[in-house]
Amino acid sequence: MEYYGLASALKKGIINPENVNDSMFEYLLLNRGLPGEVANASGIDENKLMELKKIMTDRFPIDINIAGSEHKDVHFPFSLFTHAALLPETLFPKEYLLTSHLTINGEKMSKSRGNVLYLDELIETVKKNPIEGISPESSLDAIRFFLMSYQSLDRDFDWSDKTFISSGINRVKRYINFVEENSQLSNGNPKNARLNTSLDKWMMTKLQRTTEDTSVAMSSRKFREAIIHIDELGKDLYKYLAIPEHDLDLASLTLKDQLSMMYPFIPRISRELHKKLFNDEKLSWPCYQKEMQFPEDHDKIEHEFHGEKYINFLTGELKKSLEIAKGKGLYVPSKAKAIFPSEYSAKILKDEAVLENLLEKIPIEINNNTRFPHIK
Repeated sequence: MEYYGLASALKKGIINPENVNDSMFEYLLLNRGLPGEVANASGIDENKLMELKKIMTDRFPIDINIAGSEHKDVHFPFSLFTHAALLPETLFPKEYLLTSHLTINGEKMSKSRGNVLYLDELIETVKKNPIEGISPESSLDAIRFFLMSYQSLDRDFDWSDKTFISSGINRVKRYINFVEENSQLSNGNPKNARLNTSLDKWMMTKLQRTTEDTSVAMSSRKFREAIIHIDELGKDLYKYLAIPEHDLDLASLTLKDQLSMMYPFIPRISRELHKKLFNDEKLSWPCYQKEMQFPEDHDKIEHEFHGEKYINFLTGELKKSLEIAKGKGLYVPSKAKAIFPSEYSAKILKDEAVLENLLEKIPIEINNNTRFPHIK
């Protein structure tokens, strides 16, 4: 892979093939030798050698090496071994990434079959299905959105134009409609978001948890998971706006942060919508604020919204944790504790007699840093 930098220089005519020798490689990659001596040994001007050195320094180490999963047994190990044997750690690739395969309408994609998907064809598809409310250039973000949000790196991705339109173009259209339908939020001031009621604190907690979950998912390149978190925030905001006493400033902050989290998926659209609503093209990833979570208020409002369904959810999480502990032989009632995220969530299950029937009267502990009940 270190040859890529040299290939670029060869293509540009900075050097010729006969200039490439061991002394050049050792100087460029291992910093061995003096520039003048290496230039003479390679038969090139010293200025050209320094230009080549800059090219190599700018290119390496590479940030990420991506290949299909079939290369995990040969290409990636070979790369790892040769780097470890020959080069300093500073030149190791920062990350290796294995991807799944791309098929089209259930068939392997290949030129011989004539079923290769080309970017210009996707662009034409978007142009034939224009997205209202944004510029034609920004409409092309639908391609990026679909590729990032519909597929996962760990499973094969089957392309179909029908799915692209329904899960790519149409999903982007729905999001733009959602933002435009709530354009009144541009009248709010995100910096003045209030936290007066349990509903306010519930909404703020949802925003902070979405920021944390989305940040973690993006860092792990789980883009499909990230967009699910962002979508859920939109549903929560919809519920909050349906409440007459909602705070305009808090709702405005939520939408503003959601637009920022959408930026990696639809950068041009996010900028356009952000400028339209907040008179500013600049977006910045929201900062997770742990202290702005309110578990008691969150669980109270979740119960009010979902009723029995929420109780079943809490019970299910507790049962799942209990089964895991028992399966690993770790559950000893005399030493175990039931950890709950809030007094309210524990009270719900107490009132429903779930704890007495399920946990044999083991002690309960409240930990606001957790989100779901579990056995410790």
